[in-house]
Amino acid sequence: MKLDGHGVKLHPPTQELAILFGSLEEPMLLEGGQGTSYRSGTIMLKPVDSLEASRWTAELFEHLPESDEVRFARPRKSLNGEWVENGYAAWDFLEGEHVKRQYQKKLSASRAFHKLLQETPQPNFLKIASSSWSAADQIVWQEREFHYGQEFTELLDQITPHVKPMQASSQLIHGDL
Repeated sequence: MKLDGHGVKLHPPTQELAILFGSLEEPMLLEGGQGTSYRSGTIMLKPVDSLEASRWTAELFEHLPESDEVRFARPRKSLNGEWVENGYAAWDFLEGEHVKRQYQKKLSASRAFHKLLQETPQPNFLKIASSSWSAADQIVWQEREFHYGQEFTELLDQITPHVKPMQASSQLIHGDL
């Protein structure tokens, strides 16, 4: 069961919600990801976990400059001028396909995207572990301690001597990349 940003059960988006974001087409469930995003014409309707994070992300992506090296979806405001309606945010739908391998292209796109984010300050809500994903990020970046089981600790102890510090400045990243 998916919940909206207030802990209320989230229902699939209706055509009325799609209309509110400027699409006349019936929302259709998209394959992949977490199985909770819908396409309606030229938009994608995605459930919102956090109103604060969703609004901040929409504002960020609305103002990111265009790039010849990487493409990304832009957020869509509703007819009410809101980024979030009934637990959903809308984004431009970009045609694409899952491509295996081609790591150099993926790394180039990742670098170009992160260059666009380079001067973006970290919002306060990222400092709070509000999900298992954000808690894991804090553990990986050594911002939070975690006590592992013995089997994992033994594996970690074998790997740790080979890990070298990164020579990069701290900045926002796209965690999925």
